[in-house]
This record gives sequence, C-alpha cells and structure tokens, in this order.
Amino acid sequence: MDPSDAVQRPPMYEALDSLKHSVLLKDWDESGVPASFVVVFCTEVGDKTFFLAMLLAMRHGKLAVFFGTMGALFIMTASSALVGFLVASSADLLESSVGVMDVCATILFGIFGTQLLLEAYALHKKEANEAEMRSLLGGEGTPTHGERMDAEETLRQSDETDGKVRTWWGAVWQTFTMMFVAEWGDRSMFATVALATQHNIVGVIIGAMAAHVLANLMAVVGGEMLSNVISEKVMAFTGGGVFIVFAGLRFW
Repeated sequence: MDPSDAVQRPPMYEALDSLKHSVLLKDWDESGVPASFVVVFCTEVGDKTFFLAMLLAMRHGKLAVFFGTMGALFIMTASSALVGFLVASSADLLESSVGVMDVCATILFGIFGTQLLLEAYALHKKEANEAEMRSLLGGEGTPTHGERMDAEETLRQSDETDGKVRTWWGAVWQTFTMMFVAEWGDRSMFATVALATQHNIVGVIIGAMAAHVLANLMAVVGGEMLSNVISEKVMAFTGGGVFIVFAGLRFW
C-alpha cells in the first residue's frame, strides 16, 4: 500500500486539484467559473447594491467605496460557497445526493427566475403608468420606484441614524456594513450557495468575485452615467431569463 494513500487530504485541497484539472483540460463548465460569473453579474448590475455603490462613490470617493464593497462581497461570497460545499459534502453520504442537489438547484433557480420576470413586468407596468401621467400632466417627472430609489432611501436612513461620515476609514466601514446587510439574503447569495453544491467551490468563488469586481467597478467609476443608460426592467428580464436557462440546464 502506498503510504500517501493512507493520508486523508483536506477537502479544500481536493477542490483546488479539481479546479486545476478543469482549467488544464479547458473544461470550464466543470470548474464553475463561467456559471457563477454569468449568474452573479446578471443579478448584480442594476441591483440595489449597484446603486448603493454608485451613490456612496459620489459621496466618499471611488477607492474607499470599492475597498469596502469588495470586502463585504468577498466575505459573503466565500461564506455562501462554503455553505453550498458543506451541504453537498454532507449530502454525499446519501445515496440520492446528486439527484437531491440537482432538484434543489433547479427549484431555486426557477424561483429566482420567475421572481425577476415578475419584477420586470411590474416595472414595465409602473413605467407605462408614469409615462401616461406625464403625458397628461406634462413635465419630465421622476421615478418613484425601482432599485435606485431603494438605495437612496437606505442611504438617507443611514444618515439619519449614524450621521455624516468624516474620515476615509469611516467611509470604508460604512460601505462595508451597508453592502453586507444589503447582500444578506440577496438572490446572488442563494445562487452562490446553489452553484457551490454543483460545481467546484474555488471556481464558484473566482467566478462570482470576478463578476462582483466588474459590476462594482462599473458602479463606482461610471455609475452615474450608466444609471441613465441601464434599464432596471431590461436587467430584470435578462437576469430572470438567465436563471430560467440555468434551471432548465439543471433539469435537463
């Protein structure tokens, strides 16, 4: 017997070896990197946290907000992926573990996709009603709904509770706490858990964090300009479609 066979390697080492093997074989689907990137990016762009990062960057500066945001999102992403990894590892003891994980992921993606499509339809109806009111009353008017309005309200409540931030590190801490609270229970969190039950945990973290970095760079650097271009309705339809597609792939 080979002495090395008697040494049980930690699961994280197995995950790293699996990711290296997937990358070397160009099997990106197995690595989980593209799946987590696409799902997280489509849910984050135009989300409440996107507009929070944009508004905070206009107030505190881009670097402080980016550091605070990435710190919160890394902890949330790593924790979510670890939960999914532990759930899948525990379920390995069950004979039907693979089937259970597939069914759970399919249901979760289907629920999120349906929710986003319903939200997009609700936004469409509200925009149509507001356009009709503007045509009757005249004037441009301002939106009274959507993720940006929610972000502005969250920032206003924070100012009333904690007061104005006056230091750079204070800005980092405020951004960190606000983003962590906003992301807790968000769709991207549960999507990361579901993906980690199906794919390599390290690949899921890499893909999700790449999506977070890109989305938040867009928010803090060009958020104000992009907010006038990005349609929350279109992003909700897109995100809903992506979740439905992934639900179909899991079912298939």
